Amino acid sequence: MVTEVRGFTDPQKEEYFRKRFRDEEQASRIISHIKKARSLHIMCHIPVFCWITATVLEDVLETREGGQLPKTLTEMYIHFLVVQAKVKKVKYDGGAETDPHWSPESRKMMESLGKLAFDQLQKGNLIFYESDLTECGIDIRAASVYSGVFTQIFKEERGLYQDKVFCFIHLSVQEFLAALHVHLTFINSGLNRLEEQQATQWSKFFKKTKSLKSLHQSACEQGLTESKWTPGLVPPLPPGSFTADQSDSHTRPADTDRK
Repeated sequence: MVTEVRGFTDPQKEEYFRKRFRDEEQASRIISHIKKARSLHIMCHIPVFCWITATVLEDVLETREGGQLPKTLTEMYIHFLVVQAKVKKVKYDGGAETDPHWSPESRKMMESLGKLAFDQLQKGNLIFYESDLTECGIDIRAASVYSGVFTQIFKEERGLYQDKVFCFIHLSVQEFLAALHVHLTFINSGLNRLEEQQATQWSKFFKKTKSLKSLHQSACEQGLTESKWTPGLVPPLPPGSFTADQSDSHTRPADTDRK
């Protein structure tokens, strides 16, 4: 038996946000914003992305009254990681809303998740095991704690043979963290992780990359020539969603202490 899972239609997207945000004026503002941001509007056919978007916009509206709402996928996912770090800090660490959210622990966790996401995409894996976590510096003994703290990013399921298996809540989250890992690794060490892969189309394409700007530009140009993302390759972010200036400002909380 084959089961077809369909995403939200445009009317269903609007219905979701009107149910999530009871304030009619607020809901209308959010719906209008999403319709204007083409990449967000397209991605919102995925129910879990509607939830991510609602989570982020709710936080932005509460903490930045009158502030600018995220317009790109990059901004949306970065804000999503910030929200999760905040939840961990306040709910599990007993911190205050005003405390810095990017603690050394949360930063290390995001970096480890990024490495895990990249390594598993290179292998074509969407589910992975405890040994995979260990290889990426995630303590097995704390895996269940991570699963609880980062429930919106990382979830634990039971496999066919009752082994613990892990996955991200959606492929797009894994793809973003993988791209972020490549970006931060290049910034912090100058290492292009795509060059480590043997004889792949992408590794050849990036071989002569010398700067962060050219890394992003090359990713966009390569993305325009690809009809779809192929497992094992870091997917290109949509043109305009991850520019050099923009990405640096959004990822700065993750590497501020290193400068």
